[in-house]
Amino acid sequence: MHNKIIMLFLSVFGMNLFAQTEDSVRTYMLLPVEVKAKVTTITQKFLPAGKDNLGGLLKTNGFNLIRKGTFFAQDIYGDGFKRNDIEITIDGERYHSACPNRMDSPLTRVNPVELQEVELNKNSTALQCGPGGKINFIRSKAADQIKIKSSFSGLAGNASGLDAAVSLEGYSQRISLRYSSGIPYTDADSKDFKELYNYKKNFRYKLAEVLYTGSRGSFDYGLGFTYTDNVSFPYLQMDEKNNRIYNAHLSYNNNKLYFNYTSHLMDNSLRVSNMSMETDAKNLTVGLVGENYEVYYRNWNADNVIITPMMSIENNLMPDVSQVSATANYSFSLSQIKLNTKAGVVYSSVGENDLSLYKQIDADAQDHSLFPVLGISAGIRKSILKNFTGTILLEASTNAPSLESLFITVKKPMGNPTWLGNTNLDLPVKAGIRTNLIFSPFFIELYATKLWNYVEPAKKDVGQASYQTFDNIDAYMLGFNIDMNYGPFSISANYTYAENSQKGKPLSEIAPLVVKTLVTSPSYYGVSIFAGHTYNDAQTRIDVMLGETSTPQWNKIDLGATYEWNILTISFEVENITNELYYQHLSFLRNPFSSGTRVMEPGRVFRINIFLNEVL
Repeated sequence: MHNKIIMLFLSVFGMNLFAQTEDSVRTYMLLPVEVKAKVTTITQKFLPAGKDNLGGLLKTNGFNLIRKGTFFAQDIYGDGFKRNDIEITIDGERYHSACPNRMDSPLTRVNPVELQEVELNKNSTALQCGPGGKINFIRSKAADQIKIKSSFSGLAGNASGLDAAVSLEGYSQRISLRYSSGIPYTDADSKDFKELYNYKKNFRYKLAEVLYTGSRGSFDYGLGFTYTDNVSFPYLQMDEKNNRIYNAHLSYNNNKLYFNYTSHLMDNSLRVSNMSMETDAKNLTVGLVGENYEVYYRNWNADNVIITPMMSIENNLMPDVSQVSATANYSFSLSQIKLNTKAGVVYSSVGENDLSLYKQIDADAQDHSLFPVLGISAGIRKSILKNFTGTILLEASTNAPSLESLFITVKKPMGNPTWLGNTNLDLPVKAGIRTNLIFSPFFIELYATKLWNYVEPAKKDVGQASYQTFDNIDAYMLGFNIDMNYGPFSISANYTYAENSQKGKPLSEIAPLVVKTLVTSPSYYGVSIFAGHTYNDAQTRIDVMLGETSTPQWNKIDLGATYEWNILTISFEVENITNELYYQHLSFLRNPFSSGTRVMEPGRVFRINIFLNEVL
């Protein structure tokens, strides 16, 4: 089946198509509770702006979520790229994770009542984009008229929790509050985290956040605080004990100065274990960003302690590492061709100059690196026939390796491999071509990506010692994203074929074929209903050397209804109505603290969402 798909892709890909750069940017609008997108799939409709279901918006157009545990515990994947390959920003501000395993991913750090739209940009040559592009959450501006917005989401069935948010705004000022709490869900067999993953009990998670924003004349400003605790991560060997984020910004004519500081504590105290592990991590990011430029400074330090009945190990896991980046972007048109360019540098360094650990695997280990950030893309769009538009985008870019792949250090007990960064990683390079065919009712996106010096986990033996490190490989990715919208019917299909061309084997952590179908009724007296089906194919293309295992196929059915009246919107949803027992292929990770356990998805979940938008 996969070979046929690839041959079909290659034959279509060779057609004479045309595109423009803008078509690699998709902006999805969030209406008061119902989420609607320019290209409609099940994950873009009837999904409230609440954070739990905001993830549904991102399961579209080749994007997916990496399940790590509760809904605060997810990370992003798109068209074969993941984690640091896809930059996540909030109003253009970078929120770097303090946790090396991205427990505190910025993906779910936005209050739903503030959110206006989500920008998905797959062009790696655009400002703030990694090789897999970026996701930018855009908050609405505070209104001049006095109004109150509130949202509530409640869960029942195989999940139990609530999520409430409220904002009061007027005179271009706004203060918003949010509180969320619940216990970890159970799978379709009603097995909870205690039974599945050896927790002492099902610990209640909490999130609280407050944000003040405002504007006066050409100035915008704001400050906020977010707190979470006891967030369970069965994906890993530790959990988020607590996480605190402080942030502030001041901008003038869209030139924004911002900072955010994260204090993150993770340990395994929620679990039954004869070993104690704790990591205390701090991250500071200060940035200046405008329409065509970005400068930021990042400092990251994380200390880890592992105590067993036989020994105690102290790790300077991220040893006071720093990063300085400066990038400029310029776009212009040449006849019908839209050109986009990016140029800059990234300087990374480790604060502790003792390189003895790194030299265990590389005698030439260094305490700093300097990488050029370069990018150029060319796109053109052309109407081939009436209501038939072809587009093509060519791009080439470079991006610096992540700080953890350069400098992480983790000595582990009981003969487990030591994790070490590779301080001499080469510059990753990406070249890609992306085409779109747009003809009602179809949108077809095809892409081919070639990667040189792509950073992947690697095993290395030196004498009798084993190490887990990172290495550069060459790889390629081929794939498609197809959307069809016809009357009440919507269908989407996404697939990526990825290969480690250096070793002639599948690239790790690649999502399988996914097909989603949605049927939506017309609205009668403000009421509309939907039924959705998700087919997730088996994934047998795996990297056995990195411990990856195959994943079986599964099916899921969702039902729901929405009622809209004046300022009030209410939706009721039943997710996984057949109580399917399943897990995602992207629910397993090889990293310093992976649990080696698949994370099951929730069983049948009932959800009610209420949104109120009142002008006072």
